[in-house]
Amino acid sequence: MALTEQQRALVAAILERDDTVPEWDWPWDIDRSRDLTYGGYPLKATGERWESRAAHRLRGHASNQEFEHPTWLTADEIAALGGESIPGALSVEVESQGRVTTAYNVAEVRDLPEGLYRPFWEIHPVNPDHRHPGFERYVRSLDTEIAHRVDRPTGRTVAEYREIPNRIIMPPFELFFSAHDYYRTLSHELIHWAAANTNLVETILFSETADYARHELVSEFGTAFLIAEQGLSDVPHPRNVAYVRHWRDKGALSDTEVIHAAEDAARVAAWLCHEAPAWRVPRGESYRRTPPDNQGPRHSPSHRHHRTDVSHLEAASTARRFVADAHTLERSVSGLDRDAWDREAALLLETARTIDLKIPAVAVAIEAAVAIETPLGSPPLSATAWFDAFRERTNRIRTMRAMTKSADNMSTSASRGPRFS
Repeated sequence: MALTEQQRALVAAILERDDTVPEWDWPWDIDRSRDLTYGGYPLKATGERWESRAAHRLRGHASNQEFEHPTWLTADEIAALGGESIPGALSVEVESQGRVTTAYNVAEVRDLPEGLYRPFWEIHPVNPDHRHPGFERYVRSLDTEIAHRVDRPTGRTVAEYREIPNRIIMPPFELFFSAHDYYRTLSHELIHWAAANTNLVETILFSETADYARHELVSEFGTAFLIAEQGLSDVPHPRNVAYVRHWRDKGALSDTEVIHAAEDAARVAAWLCHEAPAWRVPRGESYRRTPPDNQGPRHSPSHRHHRTDVSHLEAASTARRFVADAHTLERSVSGLDRDAWDREAALLLETARTIDLKIPAVAVAIEAAVAIETPLGSPPLSATAWFDAFRERTNRIRTMRAMTKSADNMSTSASRGPRFS
């Protein structure tokens, strides 16, 4: 799939080498893990922290009882708020402000105001921003499960897509540094989800760093495209740039491979934006396929990207080399002598007959290689259109050169004049 002009501009902005872009860092507060273990650092009804000695005792009790709430109240506070401790509730004796008192975790108290049952990160959020209603509605329209969680014993958080059981794991919104950081991270995982639940990206076994790096680039380019499509931002975030740079360098990916990843990303983002909201996957399947006829919108045969076997990958590699050789031939039209150029052109035209554009990986490889050589303001070319133009242009030059050669021969013969024995 050829990139749109806006997508090409985004890719160019991301790939531009800019030494002012910092190294990639986490878009959420990973240093909060100490505050978030075992339900979170113990808090009072006001949201203030308990003193360190009392907090140590309360946290130990929370660990033993596996409480998930950080708030602890005294018996007087529970009575004043109209709450009631459940039968068998255990109090903890602590010292606070110079006097001994007993405290109960809100997990063992009912009928309290709803706000007292909030998790630690909601009471003390990092993120100062509000949620984006439009993007939230869009995400709810997708047939995917998104679990926001913090590991209770360690307080650590992750953002990842898990193919089994087909679920996205995200840190809570409140732990991100901004709303954009949250939606960018969620979009990255949504691209992973879409790629795994359809056949829009070549299957990779992740046997090499380059394979893994290319998939990470697909997700990060797809993130930029999805964010722009949903109207959140049409300018790459510095973290987009840093993330792409990190994985491009780690995988030692060429320009062609990077553009190839962007082409895949455009295909996945287009599906995610326009088809996924009405698409459903049968539950319980261990392997996800492109939706069959009775499951809503699907890809037409011309856009469906099936799993690519080894022979298809080899064919794609041959196609990329062919495009590079064709561009070299065009640049050497005035450099090589006529006969040498004609021989190279004949060989390339013969090779062109062996390239199968019906193989999706081949078509994508050609479009990616062509995109590198195409000026930014030019419209993208499909593989078929480029091939037709290459044949027409090469045959025209060969015809003109043959006519010139014939005219030169006639001129040479005439200049010699008649010869008599």
